[in-house]
Amino acid sequence: VLAYRRTLEEQQVLVVCNLDGKRRNIKAAWSGYRILLENYEGREINPEDGIYTMEPYELMVLGK
Repeated sequence: VLAYRRTLEEQQVLVVCNLDGKRRNIKAAWSGYRILLENYEGREINPEDGIYTMEPYELMVLGK
């Protein structure tokens, strides 16, 4: 899993990519982020426990 955050003044973008052919659980501070772009439509992140299961080759761009 490759993840990075970009910040410009008050705007933040979090990019998360599963580059593997297997599902991967990731834990992150999702609170306040919303999905801007994804390649698996209809998925939702759960900020309660911070754990998200990414599908193989899944990409998400989240904005704050």
